[in-house]
Amino acid sequence: MKRNQSAWCLIMSDPKYARFGTPFIKLAEECSEVIQSCMKIERFGLDNYHPVTKEINRAALLREIDDLQERISEARAVLAQGGNDDY
Repeated sequence: MKRNQSAWCLIMSDPKYARFGTPFIKLAEECSEVIQSCMKIERFGLDNYHPVTKEINRAALLREIDDLQERISEARAVLAQGGNDDY
């Protein structure tokens, strides 16, 4: 059964799920979302839009880049702490 990708993205960006996953899992997930947005732009163009949400590909990529930058900051904070693997 194929899941609804748009609904999944909305669920995962919900603040109540923010505590799930390590900073590195979240970082990897955001990297994959940036890649997915880039590939949609390559296939359909910068100014094409999602048929359901109507979000323009250009705006979607900017949103994903912002999310990625937040996850990079979180990962950097963990790495800067040093110490053990209890993050």
